[in-house]
Formats: sequence, C-alpha cells, structure tokens
Amino acid sequence: MEKENFLNILQQSEILTDVKESVLPALSARGLAFGFSGTTEVAGYEVHICIGASTHFPLREPIFFLLNHKDFEKIPHVEEDGYICYTNDDSLVLDIGNAEGIIRESFELVRQTIIKGFLKQNLNDFYNEYEAYWAKLKNQTIVYTNILVADEVKGVKYTRVREARHLFASSDEAERINSFHRLFNSKNSPPQFQNGLFIPLLPNAKVFIPEGNTSLTIDTIKHLISHHTSVDNKERINKALAKTKIDDLIIFSLPQPNGKFSLFGIRLKGINHRIHPLLNADTNTTITPLRVRHLDPEYMLARGGTGQTFLSKKVLVIGGGSVGSAVCEEIIKAGILSVDIIDKDTIEPENCYRHNCGYKYISLKKAEAIKTKLESYYPHCKVTAFSMSIEDGFNKRKINLQQYDAIIVATGNGTINQYLNEVFRAQIPGIPILFSWLDPYAIGGHCLLTNITDKGCYQCLYQNGSLHNTASFSAPTQPKSFSKSISGCSSMYIPYGSLDALQTAILTVRKLLDVFLKREEQNAIFSWKGNPDLFLSEGYNLSARFHQNDEQLNSAKYLFLQPNCRVCGNK
Repeated sequence: MEKENFLNILQQSEILTDVKESVLPALSARGLAFGFSGTTEVAGYEVHICIGASTHFPLREPIFFLLNHKDFEKIPHVEEDGYICYTNDDSLVLDIGNAEGIIRESFELVRQTIIKGFLKQNLNDFYNEYEAYWAKLKNQTIVYTNILVADEVKGVKYTRVREARHLFASSDEAERINSFHRLFNSKNSPPQFQNGLFIPLLPNAKVFIPEGNTSLTIDTIKHLISHHTSVDNKERINKALAKTKIDDLIIFSLPQPNGKFSLFGIRLKGINHRIHPLLNADTNTTITPLRVRHLDPEYMLARGGTGQTFLSKKVLVIGGGSVGSAVCEEIIKAGILSVDIIDKDTIEPENCYRHNCGYKYISLKKAEAIKTKLESYYPHCKVTAFSMSIEDGFNKRKINLQQYDAIIVATGNGTINQYLNEVFRAQIPGIPILFSWLDPYAIGGHCLLTNITDKGCYQCLYQNGSLHNTASFSAPTQPKSFSKSISGCSSMYIPYGSLDALQTAILTVRKLLDVFLKREEQNAIFSWKGNPDLFLSEGYNLSARFHQNDEQLNSAKYLFLQPNCRVCGNK
C-alpha cells in the first residue's frame, strides 16, 4: 500500500489525534516503509504512538511503537525502541479486504497491552519471557545447553563449539556430555571440557529485568545469588566457587509463573586462579552474558505434542522396509527415543523412492541405515540396529523380548508374522504387539493391535486353514499375481508408494500411542482405504471388507477374533 493511502485510512480510523509523518529510526530498522505518529489516551495517560507499515500492508499487520515509554515504569512487551509486541503472528488472521478494520483491531490489541502494563496486570510476562529480555544485554554470547533443571546447585561441563564462536554446556552426566558429539558432529575433534556451575533460583523470584543494550556487572550477579537462592544452595555455591579456576561459566534457572523455566548464563574470564570474583571485589574479570539455546530433550520434545510422556518407553520394530523405516522415524518424533530395529536386508537403488532412507544409504543394511539417519536427525534418540533376520535374532540371543514396552511388526510377510504371533503369546503375554502391513496397489493399509487381551491374535485373520488374510481389502481369489517385474525375477516388487507406507506407519504409531495412553485396551484391527482404480484396472478383485464404510470398519474392529483359532481360541 502507498503511504498516502495508508495515511487516509489511518485518519479515517480516528484512533490517533495530531497525526503526522514520523521519522523514527526504528521504522527502517524494523524493515518498515513509512510511519505516522499521533496521540491518544490510554488508562488516563497521554501516550504518543507511532504506527508503521510495510508496502505489503494489509497482507502484513501494522507495527506500533510507544514513543514516550520512558515516561512510565517498564512494562512487558514494550521494547527499548518502543516497539509493542501485541500479538503472535501465528495466531493472527487479517481481513485484507478491510484495511481500516485491521488498523482499528490491531490498535485495540495494542491498547489492551499498554493498559495491562500500566495496571501491572501482566508483570508475570517479564518472567515468562525472561530469556528474551536477557538476550538484549550487550556483548552476549550464545551457549547451547543440554541441562536437566534441578532444585540443587550442580556442576556442569562446558566447552567451545564452532570455531570458538559459541559454547556448549551440559549437566555433568555422561549421556548429556556425550550428546555434544552428535549435536555438533565433532567425533574427529574431542572437546576439552571445563567445569562450570548450574544455579537454580527460588520460585517467584522477582529478579531484575535486563535493559536493552546495557552491560552486565559482577554486583548484579552477586545480588541475584544473595537474594534469590536458598540457604542450602548458597552453601553449595560458596563451596564450588572456592575452587580455583582460570575461567568460569554459570547457568541460572528461573522458575516461570507458567510452570516452565528460563535459562540464562554468564561467562567469567580472567579469574586466573585468584579468589573467585563472586566472592570478592575483583575488577579484573570480564563478564559476558550468555544467551541460552536449548538442546535438551525435555525442551525440544515439548513442541512435538507429546513432550516427555513417553521418554521411558522402549519399542522394537521388526522389519525395516518402507513401512518399518517410516514407523521408526514417527516413533522417535512422537517422543519415544529408545528404538531397536531388526532387518537383514540391504538398501538397493530400487528402494530409494519409497524407503525412508534414500540413495545416500545404498548398499547399507537397512537396519544400520535407519539407525544412522535417525541418530543424525534426532540427537537424543538411541537406535540399536540388528542386521539379521528375527529368527537369527532369537537364536543368537540378540533380542530379549522382555525389555520392550511394545513391539511393532512390519515385515509384510504373513508366514513370519504367524510365527512371531505364537512366540509373543508364549513369551510376553500382555505386551502390546502391533502388526502393520500394506495391501497391494495401495488399496489400503492395516494395523492389528493384539496381545493386550487373551482373545484375538494375528492367526485369527487366517480362518479354517486359509492362506488369505481376512483383513485384506483384496479378495481371496485373483486372476494373477500382484507382483510386478522391471527386469526379471531379481526385480520383483508389489506396487505401492511412499505415501501409502507413511500413511500405514502413521496409523500404526497413533495406535501405539493410544495404547500407552490407555485409549485402546482391547485387541483390534484398524484400516485405511485407498483409491482402488489402478487395482481394478489391472483386473484384480476387491474383498467385501473394502466395501464397508469407515463407520462399519470401526464398529467391527473387535470382531476379528475366531473362537476356534488354533493359537488363541478355545482349547
């Protein structure tokens, strides 16, 4: 939008008086094309507001500045240049056909933000967003952290990363220290760790709010420790600081009013084995604010939707093909970080476009490829690969079924699945087993949840000695084989695509999570239906089950069990 048009709309909105063009430096600094300032009254105070916009307005929301913010006590969401953070872009939908309405409604959000600040109704936001305020201090350095927040002062380990531009700090635990290698791909250059300190502050601590572009002082940190740590922790701090050091690093945790934690830190350089500067009046030590970038699993998993709910779970996946490899990745993304995968096959070129591991992993064993990829993508997961058949895994005592909270079978092999069904029922009754497979030509995919209750197992899907799986969407009788060949017997395959494998994997992992959350507590069969056009065009026949609608499939999900099943039926 042109400047003149914006001015006309702003004047029509009547939200400000004495409107005139602004030359506020913050406008260009924040990428805005123009701005206008004016006056209004908020909560009985006269405030001077600048409203700026880009040329993309009304596709982008207007930006507001509180020009006389220094006339008032510091309020949340108003930055040093007066910028007012009044909304989250992700939650804002603009009516681009009503530019004046956008200005009016945006200003109302700004007004409410200022009112809450004047009335001290949102002071908790200072502490909920403390890391953002700390990040505005001068001369800061980034520290990546893998620290488990605790109530007691603890030692931490820290080192340099990325050509010494940043730091890494972790709890003094082998697993978190060793995460450095995976997080920064540094196996060829072992880091030199130094000792630092983790200091938890008291709940409800009203710590100082950093001012933008100001320097940090030793006295500020001394006050922080003396006024906002427990008596016991003060003793631990004094004991830790009594040890001589060349430099030091301290990470603080601040409990937020919303129940979470803010982390921030300092680096002290030039101690040189003298008395620690936090214990005396040493002025020769350099203090650097540290801005924390969280790399701990507790923080990173929070955005995955399940958080830490499944961190204690361990799952075995049998079969590392298209479905099994996708299952492994979705399990980890769901927050189950301990996964074992067993498969004897190798990734071939023809696997690339429907397997989770692509051309980069050609000639690797599928299990090893899955482990390598997932551990490089998801730094806190632990994937154990067994490059052998499941039968050999049992015979060589590599697989101990009792250690798993659930097992997913994605072999796509009905014979092996029947064998495994009997093994599981005999050795680990009550442990959830999920059989996952695709129908040919992607007419559907299935997940059988079993072994939770006594009746209803994989063998129930094969009635009266039949070799046809009754859950299948393909009919028992077909005019020809489903297999296709590109260049002879060595290239035989059953047609389906990566999306079909992924959809089946997602179905399976959702059911796994439902089991862990006690949403599914009975053996059941779940299916999704695809488009049958290609299947039918090749002359194949659909089963009666395919013609059931989703409601019918769902209502019959518990009815697959066979009273005369040779494995789980009446004896």
